[in-house]
Amino acid sequence: MTGRWPPTPRPRPGCRAVSACIELEFIARAKRLGLSLDQIRSLVDGWRQDDCRLTRDQLAASVRARLADVRHLVAELIVFRDQLDDVHRGLAGAAGPARCRPGCGCEIDVSRIDLDPSRILALLSVKRQTNGASQPTDN
Repeated sequence: MTGRWPPTPRPRPGCRAVSACIELEFIARAKRLGLSLDQIRSLVDGWRQDDCRLTRDQLAASVRARLADVRHLVAELIVFRDQLDDVHRGLAGAAGPARCRPGCGCEIDVSRIDLDPSRILALLSVKRQTNGASQPTDN
């Protein structure tokens, strides 16, 4: 450099200041991890105080908790998959009668299905978020 100030980074369109853009990118990354708005708010507070150790510790704890949730959900989904396989095998067996009626095989014993549908929807919202198909939901 020849006596000049280093160039000031220009904010992206829609951002008034570079620091605001960096903060928004930090928030977007936290959302992509599936963190709740309360968790993100707490992380941003630490970010704004320039306390990297605190922010990293909070982020690690939040990710650890999210990872435990995902592992639990994966275990539930494996059980659910096996239950759906059983139902499918029952439906794919011998052809049913020409018309539906009690005992025709279309009456599925849902008491065998253990996964709460709201948990499936929660999983799908995370999947859509990572695929960019929709906005993430608050966890």
